[in-house]
Amino acid sequence: MKNKKFYLTILVLLIFILSACDSNTGESDPYQIVVSTSIIGDVAEQINGGILNIKVLLAPGVDPHSYQPTPQDIAAITEADLVLINGYGLEEYLNSILNDEEYNEKIVVVSEGIEIDDGDPHVWLDPTNVVVWAENISDAFAVLQTKNETEFRENARDYINQLNELDNWIFETIDQIPMENRVLVSDHLSMGYFADRYGFEQAATISHSASSLAEPSAHELAELIDLIIDLGLPAVFIGHDVNPELAESLTSDLGIMLVELYIGSLSTDEGPASTYLELMRYNVEAIASALK
Repeated sequence: MKNKKFYLTILVLLIFILSACDSNTGESDPYQIVVSTSIIGDVAEQINGGILNIKVLLAPGVDPHSYQPTPQDIAAITEADLVLINGYGLEEYLNSILNDEEYNEKIVVVSEGIEIDDGDPHVWLDPTNVVVWAENISDAFAVLQTKNETEFRENARDYINQLNELDNWIFETIDQIPMENRVLVSDHLSMGYFADRYGFEQAATISHSASSLAEPSAHELAELIDLIIDLGLPAVFIGHDVNPELAESLTSDLGIMLVELYIGSLSTDEGPASTYLELMRYNVEAIASALK
């Protein structure tokens, strides 16, 4: 009987000690991070290295310009310790939350410090801007969880090295395109940062807007057709996550190529652009193939 009581006492003490350890270390309840797009989510995971919990609001293939948040999304943002967004108008669907002072302290605009081009939020199509993202994200993670600051900083440095290698590869690949062919027509104002970095002209867009939801007038469409014919352009580029109907009709009538790029979203894991680095390589190879 005494031995039974002794072992029962030891068991209770062990349970108490283990419970106390869990509550003190907080290992069972890591910080919760919410990010707006799959592209930001991928970059954040490169910095994170599996330390923090990261939830991406927009699934791969979802156009951020047309997205509407669910009640679950709102709850996730409300409960998050940190919210990472691109900013500069991309996340209009979150305006009611982003404009609420209650959430100001936990919202980080990863594009902070990047010179914005005519209201165009698509800064990530220039890898040197994603270097800024990596720095801003590592800063935010280091403040949130100081004990892992070294890991966050090292992960950021490693990823920035990969971004610099990507940048050099893009320049080498673009060199295959004659200068006179480096002209882009896209579905909406999204290619400006890419064009500025790599020596292209963004000659025109189907919609005169940084949003994929805008529709051109008949006059604007007629002007675009005349421009494509005058310049002898071989292709129009369109985001993989937008409605292709108008662009398909336009390119079919003109007898030119319609080339799909990954602009606002990654592909699924099985697709060709499941990471940011893969997205840029896919896009550059598609552009080079169309314009050589």
